[in-house]
Amino acid sequence: MAKSKGRVRFVRKPKDKVPKWKKEALAKHSDTKRKKETPVRCPDTIKKHSGKMIAFWGVFNSKMELIALYKYADESEARKAADDLTEKTKASHFVQQVNIAKKNSF
Repeated sequence: MAKSKGRVRFVRKPKDKVPKWKKEALAKHSDTKRKKETPVRCPDTIKKHSGKMIAFWGVFNSKMELIALYKYADESEARKAADDLTEKTKASHFVQQVNIAKKNSF
């Protein structure tokens, strides 16, 4: 027995059988629906990072708002401040490392 190919639900119409009014509508709106091409940036125009960063410990609340900054060496003080703030305000506070670009580092 030959294997059946299943039901064919849709039969495509050849392009030349598309009604004239539809061709005109497609031609009219084809320009407006094209995607805009993003400009390609040359590597020379990209600002290069100087590479000089200073590390700090930042105390943040649950909304990711920076509450306080501490020097990198004072991590224990930053953690203590975060714990005190969580007790006082009953909202969670945490410590995270923050890197800030050093000014005039050319």
